[in-house]
Amino acid sequence: MIQLDSQQRKFLSKAAHSLQPHVFIGKEGLKESIVQSLYNDLEANEISKVKFIDYKEEKQQLAEELALQTDAILIRIIGNIAIFYKPAQNKENQKIKLPALKKK
Repeated sequence: MIQLDSQQRKFLSKAAHSLQPHVFIGKEGLKESIVQSLYNDLEANEISKVKFIDYKEEKQQLAEELALQTDAILIRIIGNIAIFYKPAQNKENQKIKLPALKKK
C-alpha cells in the first residue's frame, strides 16, 4: 500500500469534507456486508466516509480493521466519522490526483 505524507492526508481530508457517509456501523458491528459496502464505495469513488452510530469507543480499532480488509488507507477519524482512501488500480481511472510527496 502507498504511503501518504501529511500534505496528502490533508488534501484527502479536504476532498472528503463535502461527502456524506455511505457506510454506517450500527448495533450489529463490523459485518461482512459493511466491509463489502465500503469496498464497493472505494472502488467507485476512491474516497469514502464511514459513520460510527454504535461502537464509538472501538472506532479506531474497527476503522483500522476496515482499512486492512478493504486494502484501503485510513486517512483520519473526525468525531465519529472515519475517512478512507483507496486509489484506483488503473492510473487512467484515478479520479483523485494526489499532490507529489515532499522530498525529505
